[in-house]
Amino acid sequence: MRGFALAVVCVSVAFSFGQMVQAQPVDLSISTSEETYGPGDTLEVYVSLANSGAGFDAELYVAVEYFGTLLFLPSFTTDIVPLASGYLPGGFDISDLLVFSFPLDGGVPDDTYTLKAAILSASDYTIKSNIAQTDFTFESGGPPVIEGRNDYLPLAVGYEWRYRAEGAGDVDEGTMWVYDAEDDAGVYIFYLTDEEDDDPQIVVADDGGDIYLRQVISDGDSVMGPEEPGQLLLPADLEVGDEWTITVDYESFHITATVRAEGKESKSVPAGDFDDCWHLSISALFGLLSGNMWFAKDVGLIAGDISAPFLTGDVVLLDYELGD
Repeated sequence: MRGFALAVVCVSVAFSFGQMVQAQPVDLSISTSEETYGPGDTLEVYVSLANSGAGFDAELYVAVEYFGTLLFLPSFTTDIVPLASGYLPGGFDISDLLVFSFPLDGGVPDDTYTLKAAILSASDYTIKSNIAQTDFTFESGGPPVIEGRNDYLPLAVGYEWRYRAEGAGDVDEGTMWVYDAEDDAGVYIFYLTDEEDDDPQIVVADDGGDIYLRQVISDGDSVMGPEEPGQLLLPADLEVGDEWTITVDYESFHITATVRAEGKESKSVPAGDFDDCWHLSISALFGLLSGNMWFAKDVGLIAGDISAPFLTGDVVLLDYELGD
């Protein structure tokens, strides 16, 4: 056990403080077959070494450094074991010796990894080489993450918001979440639905940060779209007094409403207190229909209400999850 403990100390010190190791008889270098790998590729590790001193029983240690942790080859564990052992003759010189081969798959996180290597004496675990290292990168090649460009309505696959809606004497709670996204020549399309439905209920287009409602499904019927670019919901750049129109079909009504940016306000809802909210007012049918929406920065829609002779209701944000 004493020898193993000494090996652990020596190897750990070697990899952690390689810059302190003085000139050694073995000149060691490490390399990989490629600089960048993807799923299905094979990581091949090569070492080159030259022993200018006397021969000795040697052990080769190779580890991958990832987030400050050394994972030793060949098993990618923190157990400190040599990758190879054997007698290293004096005057031995070899280049690009394949010492490790491993297939990479999609379970490898995209990142740049550092390989470190050292040769120790098998008898007393003294360091006999320099500390060699090289980097390689793994890229999964999967589709890029598509993220919305309007801070007041953040959008990306997996984002979700839980709301409570009240209207016509009914109270309902549900979660809207972004389940898919695509890049259509620079226009980002996001598909939203609730937790009980796999079909899109809302299709949103992000054109450089201007957010459009491209399609809205209510009770199985389309009340908006699909059409391009859609109905403007939230411009990328807002100023107090900005106005635009939005058109929806409700039962037998074809309603064109005016949306106006009233200004930034504080708003409290069950999900929290928000200080930086754009308040948008809605007016239609000569004032018979009115409503409001509040969008909080880095959160999205946190509250809304509508009032009309045939329709009243409100919605508030209960909770939300926007990734890490």
